[in-house]
Amino acid sequence: MAHFLIDENLSRLFAATLRSLQVHAEDVREVGLQGREDGEILAYAITHRRTLVAMDLRFARRAALCEGHAGIVLVRFPTSVPYLRVHEEVGAVLRSLAEESLDGQVVVLQPGRVRMRRRLV
Repeated sequence: MAHFLIDENLSRLFAATLRSLQVHAEDVREVGLQGREDGEILAYAITHRRTLVAMDLRFARRAALCEGHAGIVLVRFPTSVPYLRVHEEVGAVLRSLAEESLDGQVVVLQPGRVRMRRRLV
């Protein structure tokens, strides 16, 4: 079962939105990681078996190369897409993935599209 860690480049309300959908999620700001280096956030996610949800491609690539991660969800929506739509689409996908193990997986979410990869290169 996936437990999600929401990076700070997503809305502060996103974790709460997921929790309202009965999805286990926490925001990096809620666990004292606001403004921390990517490596610290990644270490927390690995230690606590959290699937990292981020919009930062560089961070997601770095995380995907680490052994033992509990999954990476890379949100790739154009900035022209309203944030409410991003919340709705990403929330629906994460809710559907919450019962699965995403260990070692990289999930790329784009408007109307979901791709799952073993590794992001």
